[in-house]
Amino acid sequence: MILLILLTLAARNSSFAQYVKKIGGEEKIIITKSEGQRINAAFDSLNNILSSQNSKIDSLLKNNQSVKDSLKLEISSLFRVKDTLNYQNRVNLDTLNDYKSRYYKNIAIYNQYEKDMNFELKLHRLNSVLFAMLTLFLYSQIK
Repeated sequence: MILLILLTLAARNSSFAQYVKKIGGEEKIIITKSEGQRINAAFDSLNNILSSQNSKIDSLLKNNQSVKDSLKLEISSLFRVKDTLNYQNRVNLDTLNDYKSRYYKNIAIYNQYEKDMNFELKLHRLNSVLFAMLTLFLYSQIK
């Protein structure tokens, strides 16, 4: 990475006087002290920029995590509300079905009661007519 930064700086600022010299079988780049200080200053500024960007990214990740956690809590509370509403709807539906079945049973019982009362009323009228006829018959036999 340092080599990449050095190459980038060298490409941007081509005023560096660089010398290639072989030392111990390897080629070394030799620069002046002021050029080295400028390269170090540029490297330090880039390093500071990278560290500030990393800190910004870390803070954004922490904020994102807190938002994500709060959304998870809100979603779980919404699921609890949904479950509660589903339970209440099921209870209300069961209660409604219970009232409905009782209503139809009461209608059937009332209709049977009316039918029985009509039969009893007819039977009472028949008994009254028969009693009146029996009374007339017995009264006619008294002479």
